[in-house]
Parts: sequence; structure tokens; C-alpha cells
Amino acid sequence: VLLAEYRELRMIMPLVLVGALVLAILLGMTQLRRYLGPLQGLTAAVRDFSMRRFDAEVRITTNDELQQLGDNFNGMARSLRQQFGTLQTMAEIDRLLLASPGLEQILDALLARVAKVVGSDRLAVLLHDTDTPRSSATEMPVSCTLPVLLTS
Repeated sequence: VLLAEYRELRMIMPLVLVGALVLAILLGMTQLRRYLGPLQGLTAAVRDFSMRRFDAEVRITTNDELQQLGDNFNGMARSLRQQFGTLQTMAEIDRLLLASPGLEQILDALLARVAKVVGSDRLAVLLHDTDTPRSSATEMPVSCTLPVLLTS
């Protein structure tokens, strides 16, 4: 009886080992795909960043460290977008001031760019002429408010 069970076990054991090996390979491939997809997304976003395209965002929904990495990457992307937008705005203002166009041209460009940087659809500038003397306490200084409505 033992000899028959031993022979049967010798016939079944290679099949069990092959089945376990196939199962291990399938599970390994599944795990590999689970990590490669998010990593490919991060790689593509980093490639976009290297070309100064800071609008790339990564969507990772793995509920683990990879998702935390993706969320941190997106936060960095937002911060860089805002910083580069601010730098571009400052450079444009510098160019306008150096070219010395009229005040209205400078204000139009300034308000449009600053609105994008601060994320607002309305801005105003108050101009105050400090060269105009005030003759009495009831006289108001010269001022002008220029509201700008932006549409996207």
C-alpha cells in the first residue's frame, strides 16, 4: 500500500511543482505590471518637465508609496508651474518697463499676467499722483481704478 502511494505521489509531485511555478510566474508578472504602469507615468512626466512642460500631472491610485510619490510629484509640479509663471510675469514686466511704452500698455500687460499668477479673474490698480500738491484737507488726490475682467 505504501509503495502504491509513493508511486502515485511521484507522478503527482511534478505536476504540482509545475503548477506552483506557473502560478508564481503569473503572480510575479501581475505585481511587475502593477509597479511598471505608475513608474512609466512618472517617467513620462519627468521627461515633460525636462522640456519645461510643467502642466504634466501623474494619476496613481495604488494606495501605497507609489501613490504618495505621485501626489508629491503633482504638488511639486503645481509649485514649479506657479514659480515659473511668476518668473515669466516678472520678465515681461521688466521688458515692458525697459521698452518704456505708455502706462496703459504696461498696466494692461501687468494686470493680465498678475491675474494668472494669483489665480484671480478680477484685479484693480490704484494710481496715485504724488506730484500733485494738496491745497486743502477736502481736496482728494488724483486716482484711477482700472478693473480687468479676464475670460479664459
